[in-house]
Amino acid sequence: MNKRITIILGIIAIVCIGFGGGLYMDKKAEEKAKEEQILQAQKSIALFVVQNYSGAKSIKFSEFKYNPETGSWHVSAKVNQDNLITFSLEQLDKVEVDSIGTRTNPTTFKLEKLKDRDKTLDDIDILKEN
Repeated sequence: MNKRITIILGIIAIVCIGFGGGLYMDKKAEEKAKEEQILQAQKSIALFVVQNYSGAKSIKFSEFKYNPETGSWHVSAKVNQDNLITFSLEQLDKVEVDSIGTRTNPTTFKLEKLKDRDKTLDDIDILKEN
């Protein structure tokens, strides 16, 4: 009888460990996918900044935050270390440059709006805030 209980408990333990491992791996895959989406969103936002504001040399992003009430993502960035701009995105996985919402304080955001939108990301540093 004790041998049978030990075998059953062993099988239950193995199933639980397997199930827990599967959940862990799924969670890691989700985190990796989200990280990739954030990197792509940062590149799209950086391109938006370069194409819309003059003199952008570096962009330091804060943490991306999701607002469940509006279903949108928000992130702030410091352009050239002292120009704060906040972005609103409808989706994190498909950021289109023309659908990025921005908010700035005109007294502290000193970059000029550009009319030429043919710039690239070649000369800009994209940084992540710790």
